[in-house]
Amino acid sequence: MANKTIKKGIFGSSENISSRIILEAEKEAEAIIENAKKRAEEIINKAEKDAEEIMNKEIKIAHEKIKMEERRRLAEISLKMKEIILRERETIFNEVLNEVKRRLHEFKKTDRYPSILQELILEGCEAIGGGDLVIKIDSKDKEIDINIEKLKRIIEERMGGKVNISIVFDNISEFGGVIVSTPDGSIVYNNTLDAILERNFDDIRRIITKSILEGERL
Repeated sequence: MANKTIKKGIFGSSENISSRIILEAEKEAEAIIENAKKRAEEIINKAEKDAEEIMNKEIKIAHEKIKMEERRRLAEISLKMKEIILRERETIFNEVLNEVKRRLHEFKKTDRYPSILQELILEGCEAIGGGDLVIKIDSKDKEIDINIEKLKRIIEERMGGKVNISIVFDNISEFGGVIVSTPDGSIVYNNTLDAILERNFDDIRRIITKSILEGERL
C-alpha cells in the first residue's frame, strides 16, 4: 500500500489553520459581545440613573407645586377668615352701638335727664367763657322745666362775672343735650348727647372691640 504524503505549508495543515481562525474569530466575537454587553449595561445604568434623576426632579417640582398650592389655599382661607371675623366684629359693634343709642333714647324719659341737661348747659357755658350766651335746646325737651335765673347765678358764681342767657328751642339733636354759642355764632360748643357720643366714638369702639376679643379668647 502506497504511503500518502500530506504536505504542510508554512502555517501547518489547512485543518489547523481553519481551527485557529475559527478559534480566533470566536474569541474576537466573545470579546465584542462582552464589550457590547458592558456598553449596553453602562447605557442602561446611565439611562436608569438619568430617568431616576428626572423622576426625582419631577417629583420635587410636583411637591413644590403642591406646597405652593397649599400655601396659596391657606392664605386664601386665612384672608377669608379674617374678613369674616372683621365683619362679625363690625356687626357686634354696630349692635352694641345701636343698643347704646336706644338706651340714650330711654334715658331722656327718666327723672335724671333734666338734671343732666342742666349740667350740660353749665358745662357748655363754662366752655364758651361766659358773657352773652345763646343756649339752644332740642325742641323735644321744650316741656322740661329749666330755671334760667338759677342757671345764671350758678354760671356767674363759677365764671366770676356777669352772664346774659338766651334760650332757643330747635331741632338740634336726636338724643338731647344743648348747643351753647356766642350770639354771633363765632364760638360754638356742641354739648348734645349726639356730639358727646361722636367725640367718644373711638373710645367706645376700643372698649367694645376689647370686650369682643376677650370673648373670642374664651
